[in-house]
Amino acid sequence: MEKKLSMDLQRTMVFLCWVLSLLIIGTASYRDKQLFQPLGTENANAMTAVMKRGLQTRRPEYRNAYATMMYMGTPRDYEFYVATRVLIRSLKGLHVDADIVVIASLDVPLNWIQALEEEDGAKVVRVENLENPYKKQTNFDNRFKLSLNKLYAWSLSNY
Repeated sequence: MEKKLSMDLQRTMVFLCWVLSLLIIGTASYRDKQLFQPLGTENANAMTAVMKRGLQTRRPEYRNAYATMMYMGTPRDYEFYVATRVLIRSLKGLHVDADIVVIASLDVPLNWIQALEEEDGAKVVRVENLENPYKKQTNFDNRFKLSLNKLYAWSLSNY
């Protein structure tokens, strides 16, 4: 009973995070009176290549996975690295029945990648950054410049 309750709580938290991200995206689109535009040629080609081959992790142990992302380029990169490690250890402490995957851009330092894999037990997938097509807008918030990297989560073909 306790394990089922724990899984229900996990699913509820994931669902709430998903709904929150939709609200944020929807609010930003409404405020700016813009809808999503097609990806530029460079990003479209990168995503097409990834979708064809799929992102592969090292030996999946479970059918499902929790995935998060890391990329460099903000003043708080180290804080996000620490937060990612806390997230991983929290999930490990809950004994979740899922792999923990970190989608990390190629510019994340190798010693961070090694710590995530060896000390925290995460499966790390290295990816190229996807440029945000909105970055040239005058009201663009630079902290979202690489947030499209999360699209790689849809190509984790092992899960």
